[in-house]
Amino acid sequence: MITREYLLARCRKDPKIRWKTPCWVWTQSLTRIGASGGGQRYGQIVRHISGHWRRGNAKMKYYRAHRASYEAFIGPIPSGMLVCHKCDNGPCINPAHLFLGTPLTNRRDCIRKKRSHWQRMSKSQMKRYVAKVSATRAANFRPQTFCRNGHTSRHKSNGRVLPCRDCARERNQRLKAAGLCWRCGGPREDLTLIGCAKCRTNELARAKRYRMKALKKGLCGSCHRRKLYSKTLCKSCLQKMRAHQSVQKKA
Repeated sequence: MITREYLLARCRKDPKIRWKTPCWVWTQSLTRIGASGGGQRYGQIVRHISGHWRRGNAKMKYYRAHRASYEAFIGPIPSGMLVCHKCDNGPCINPAHLFLGTPLTNRRDCIRKKRSHWQRMSKSQMKRYVAKVSATRAANFRPQTFCRNGHTSRHKSNGRVLPCRDCARERNQRLKAAGLCWRCGGPREDLTLIGCAKCRTNELARAKRYRMKALKKGLCGSCHRRKLYSKTLCKSCLQKMRAHQSVQKKA
């Protein structure tokens, strides 16, 4: 474990950089800019693994200095939590300037203090940035027009390509010719019916659940969209049901 004495010997108190109290600036190794910290540079502690001391063949572990300071002066860091800076100074390891937070908390703190790169842009810089991103996306856009089996993908919804219906139709035809269930691929007991007994039971149970949910909301138990006209059906579905019954009686 990294001790307090080890940390205090490798930092300097800088009165010029302060947040209520002076920052303890780490004087040893720093991370490079952009290493999981955006434009900030954080102090890091390098530890060689035993048996590998040559620099060319070194196996090293890197610890963030501010995280080590929090563990040494305050306590353990829970899993999944970040150690954030109140002073917005990456090399600072003053425990009074550190606090625990989630990634969402850290992001909200960044936006509240107006430290995001887009918050520091002027209006002209923002316009140029948006135009550059839009042009890059337009240049790299490659619409998907064919599925992997060569069928033309005509089925789109809000720009999102849906699964190819031609592939699904071919799969169902193969399963039907082999006497298998089109849903689970298992054997069918009755070849005159579409699916196996288990899938039919699950389908009926799912249809019943949807029907009960729609009725609780005051919607049609058949189409699940329109308001009720009778006890269980809307006016349109009721007319269709009566027309179907009349056709069956004539037959």
